[in-house]
Amino acid sequence: MRNPSITIILLLIAFSSFSQITIDLPLSRSVFQRDNKNTSTIYVSGNYNEALVGGIPQKIEARLVPIKQGEGITTDWILITDKPENGTFVGSLTGTGGWYQLQVRVWRNGGLVAQSSVDKVGIGEVFLIAGQSNAEGKRGFGEK
Repeated sequence: MRNPSITIILLLIAFSSFSQITIDLPLSRSVFQRDNKNTSTIYVSGNYNEALVGGIPQKIEARLVPIKQGEGITTDWILITDKPENGTFVGSLTGTGGWYQLQVRVWRNGGLVAQSSVDKVGIGEVFLIAGQSNAEGKRGFGEK
């Protein structure tokens, strides 16, 4: 006879490997152009697994936490979506210049049921370089 505790452990490992919430936007290392006030709007979208969060969530919130102390300002939790539907969410929040960890959390029946994050999201300067081969910045390809 098989050991039932091994079966239970394998099932728990299988369930823990599935994400309850996935953040599709922004991607890690995305940078959003800041304005003259050193702020930018970051758009957040993703999906959640209704089966793993126990049904349809009540709300989804997000915040920005600076990666290094003093290089950005932590935001309050901002409501991204109230009563999301169809397993998806979309919204935005505003932050000041710096590198951040974007944290997203899901609430259901007054309790926290899922949380996810994007490790590196920036607010700063975005440059577009155009030109011939010297625009690539490679040595020996046209730079003077």
